[in-house]
Amino acid sequence: MKKADFINTVHENAGLEISRKLTGEIIDTTFNELTTLLQNEGGKFAYPGFGTFSIKARAERQGINPKTKARITIPASNTVGFKVASGWKKNLTNNL
Repeated sequence: MKKADFINTVHENAGLEISRKLTGEIIDTTFNELTTLLQNEGGKFAYPGFGTFSIKARAERQGINPKTKARITIPASNTVGFKVASGWKKNLTNNL
């Protein structure tokens, strides 16, 4: 699903009398705030019934350049992890 499809789906299912443009702005603001929360609130954001986003540290590691087959050092970095809420996970597995 693309961003425009997601905005359209939310707009159609929200039942609110707002424009698609405003729906898109609300969704963009939501994701921007999520990013800010992860950066400023200790790297963790939990939404009950959905899941928990967290910042995870990746250690420096060795890798191989697939083009040249040369060994390289991949520097340490941070990434975002997501752990799905148990109720949502059960719902997903029951509907597969």
